[in-house]
Amino acid sequence: MIWKIFFVCFSLFFILLQLGGITNTLQLSEFSITAGYILNIAFVFIAGYFYSLGWEKKLYSSKANNMIFAYLSLFVILMIVLAFISGFSTLSIQVKFTGQSDMILSLARLLFLVVSVYSLLFIPIIVAYFKYRHHSNEFSNILRPYWKIFLTYLFVTLIANNIYCVFAGNYLQYNLWDLAAIILSLVGTIFAIGYSYNLKLGKQILWKILYIPYIIMSIASIFMCSEEYMDISGFYTVKVSYSGLIFDIIILVAVFYAFYRYAFTQDVYVKAE
Repeated sequence: MIWKIFFVCFSLFFILLQLGGITNTLQLSEFSITAGYILNIAFVFIAGYFYSLGWEKKLYSSKANNMIFAYLSLFVILMIVLAFISGFSTLSIQVKFTGQSDMILSLARLLFLVVSVYSLLFIPIIVAYFKYRHHSNEFSNILRPYWKIFLTYLFVTLIANNIYCVFAGNYLQYNLWDLAAIILSLVGTIFAIGYSYNLKLGKQILWKILYIPYIIMSIASIFMCSEEYMDISGFYTVKVSYSGLIFDIIILVAVFYAFYRYAFTQDVYVKAE
């Protein structure tokens, strides 16, 4: 039960981070944008742990489990280093203007605080890793586990964020491509969840018809959406963020592939319709 509570609370917190974009590319540096994506990936893996333990479903293989834990460990270490550097800059400014002489003591306190905070945050991850490692063989196998992780993440980021855009943004200034991007995210999420969870949503011929128009409009929307929508949604263009563009391309390729499998293969629609 405790892991289900962890999963729900963690998922709600993750959704809140997505609202308005986890990074606002019009104001933050390229490094901050990249760090935001790294944070997103870490959150997805952590949520996967909590989901697996809460519902006793096997998402990760033993090898993948070790690789994910190594990634999360490096992520926490990186966050500790960045927090310490940021705190050190603040201390340097205070020393300059207030003439503090106990710089070494202040640094020691800062280091203790940063390490303590992130260590406490890391404890549930460590416990989840070892618990999953020892009990994953007892969990039931599920179909396409990694697609479930990826496409559920896609559902959270696209749907939650675009609903937020409609209600919180200045939608009266949105152009047709902005509205098209919102509709595309809804369509993409529907077939993505259908493929991930093996659900037949309407006739397969419908998805075959939508496949090419969906690809063309999805690519075009990246470059044609207004700055007002880009600012709120967290979508990125070449002139704003190269790392954002690369991440968007990776996401689109994965989504297009899932759409192809859903529309043109018998992965879900076993019998030809």
